[in-house]
Amino acid sequence: MLVSDLYADNLLSDLEKDTEFFGVRHRRMLSESGERTITFDVATIGAKNQRLRTLDLNNITFAGYGGKSVFQEPIPFSRFPYVKETVWNALNETLNRHDKSSTVANEINGVMSFLTMFYSYLFRQGIYRLEQVTQEDIKTWLFEFIEHDGWWNLLGMSQALEKLLEDANKNLSLRPLLVSEYKMERGIFSFNKTAVSSLLGLPLFGFSFGDIQEKMHSELFPELAIEDSARVGNNTRGKITWQLLYTVFRKLNFFTSQFPEGVDQIGFIPIPDPMGMARKFAKAQTQERTANITPEYAAKLVTVAFDWVYNKSPAVIELLRTARKEAEAQTAKGLSRNGIRNNVRLAVAKHYKTIKEQYGFEWDSITLEGKGDAGDSLNDMLAVVQYAAFNLIGINHGRRKNELIGEGDKPYGLYLGCVTESEQQTEFNLKKINIYVEKTYQQWKEFWCNKLVSDSVSVLESIYQLFRPLNTPPIQISNIEEAKKHKIIRRRVLTEVPEWADASNWVDKFKSVEYGKDSRPFFRLVDPKSSVLSQKSHPNRRLFACLYYYRYEFSELLALRDHLVHTDTLMTHKYITDPDTRKLAETMQDAWKYEQVGFDKVMDEVQGEYFRDTLIQIIKGECVGGRWPRLISKRLKTLAKDADFIELSDEDKASFLTEKLTHKGYKANPKSNGVCFAGTNKSSARLANCHSGEGLNPQDASPSMCHGCVHLFTNENYLAVMEEELVELEGRAKDFRLPMPVRIQAEKQMSDLARMIQLEREMGQDNQRYLAQNIQNWTSSGIVND
Repeated sequence: MLVSDLYADNLLSDLEKDTEFFGVRHRRMLSESGERTITFDVATIGAKNQRLRTLDLNNITFAGYGGKSVFQEPIPFSRFPYVKETVWNALNETLNRHDKSSTVANEINGVMSFLTMFYSYLFRQGIYRLEQVTQEDIKTWLFEFIEHDGWWNLLGMSQALEKLLEDANKNLSLRPLLVSEYKMERGIFSFNKTAVSSLLGLPLFGFSFGDIQEKMHSELFPELAIEDSARVGNNTRGKITWQLLYTVFRKLNFFTSQFPEGVDQIGFIPIPDPMGMARKFAKAQTQERTANITPEYAAKLVTVAFDWVYNKSPAVIELLRTARKEAEAQTAKGLSRNGIRNNVRLAVAKHYKTIKEQYGFEWDSITLEGKGDAGDSLNDMLAVVQYAAFNLIGINHGRRKNELIGEGDKPYGLYLGCVTESEQQTEFNLKKINIYVEKTYQQWKEFWCNKLVSDSVSVLESIYQLFRPLNTPPIQISNIEEAKKHKIIRRRVLTEVPEWADASNWVDKFKSVEYGKDSRPFFRLVDPKSSVLSQKSHPNRRLFACLYYYRYEFSELLALRDHLVHTDTLMTHKYITDPDTRKLAETMQDAWKYEQVGFDKVMDEVQGEYFRDTLIQIIKGECVGGRWPRLISKRLKTLAKDADFIELSDEDKASFLTEKLTHKGYKANPKSNGVCFAGTNKSSARLANCHSGEGLNPQDASPSMCHGCVHLFTNENYLAVMEEELVELEGRAKDFRLPMPVRIQAEKQMSDLARMIQLEREMGQDNQRYLAQNIQNWTSSGIVND
């Protein structure tokens, strides 16, 4: 380890002192504190096998050199005992906090990545312990972090990579460390991020640096082929967003006053209000939590998925059946492995030629196995069908990636027989699907499913059945626990026929599932240019929420919350209330109207039905809040002068009035605290609470802003939503793990919300009395309806 001469000896003596380690070891943690290798289990709860992971702190370094640091080279985490102590306690606490989470491995990655970058920054400032960090240091770091647009520029990652490239040009022994040895042997250039991260002391995972890779390829390895994926991406992540800052702030707060006494940690909370500070300092203000699907991309994705599930899957399944029959026949002849493989390949190729034109396949010929992105193999075609089904289920049912796939050792995922007929509604052919909810509920849960979901599962099951061992009958499931072992988004290596014939422990011998790689053939057809959303599954869940909410103008979030299995309504509300998401929902209608005949007509019909249903509640004199019922009452008094109107039923009155009001521009716009009926009507716009010189500001909707507004409509369902949020705020106000300012803010919000709920409930009672007094004016009987 090279250090500068200035007070280096004294500093090293202090940093290298032996430390007495502390901490209660979590059951997942298999190593004792102080060891240079840390081993722990990141298996999903319920997995039958452990999934051990080991971090060798000798091989993980941080770039604590340069600037005011006395060090001149990357520093291994194992170098200093107190650093090892902090790392062990951080990992141990992470295992404890995320014990039941399916993302525990990712959380561990986040801890090590942040520590690497933060230690690198601190050492360069001449700060060698977390306990030495002051509030002024945090202030300086914050402004530098924002000024440099994040870690990439702040730590000079691009310059470090350029310097490494120069060194590798001069030192041939460095070159093998820069690339994957495995792929290099196969003539492919692939950047070795792990080795380079260790050489530089900088975590490269999570960043894109396509131009650096291309330069490295052209200067050092021109003889190798380069994968297209290596050419994608720039060197930085672009402008700072509040989401990125919020994540970084939370990770920083993690290392403050929570580890056992004596463990090196920051002695105060650096960012007391991480959410507020993130919004305040973000350069690029955006309300999106994650990259969102565009209407055009969504339309293309659904079109391709529908085509392959309904039009092309029968042909692909027939090709797989051909491969299976030929494999069974050739195995019986006792031919060599290569002989069997060639005969199966020829049989499939011959069958493909006969059906190519009929099904509109684009490839002149196909093989059994391909590279995973070209599509010109049976294996790739099966992948397209599987991930077409995956996306149809994901969009139509709103489930997360691993709830459908179950990567690795996760004991869940779509399984053989997960869709069943409903015993209660057999005459309507309604079906249910059993899916594990991996985040909030963490249990299996049955949901109603539509025909797209049911058909997609059926296609997946047909493929899985053909993957069973050769010369065996179709799989019959005796119980649900046995069924769950047969996860249906799986594929075999079709060229390995002997393994296909082996019936011993065959379920465990499928190819390992890698979503990013396996889904590539499907997304190549959707987006050949590989946009940021290609091979991402989270937009499906967001898209589902948008479609469910806006397409059906569903006013109550409770059903949507239950379907998404969120722990609170606030989580659900975030899915459907950001400005960009609202824009998506509005423009989505334009994109879909070209994909579905009569979609606009359906939209208008459903919007009218929802509008009408709210008016029925008013006409019947139910306990409904807001000032909108009073406005409707006045309209009803006017209409009651017409004898024909008086004779109409409540439902017909509501239909008549709906047509009149929507023609005048009124429209239902559901919010979490009620429905805003302002629409585009100009005559009453100036009466709205959110009206300003620039017009209406519906984005400012809140219980306090909307209370008493002429356009607001509430009922008991909306009050129930707000009461749930009240309970959440109460819990936050009493959570002493949170900073004092956050608890005080939650207590104030709780007080304000409680007052608004009470006022809305009183207004609902007043409205009911008012309606009871005036309902005789617009009914033929003069008697209030039950």
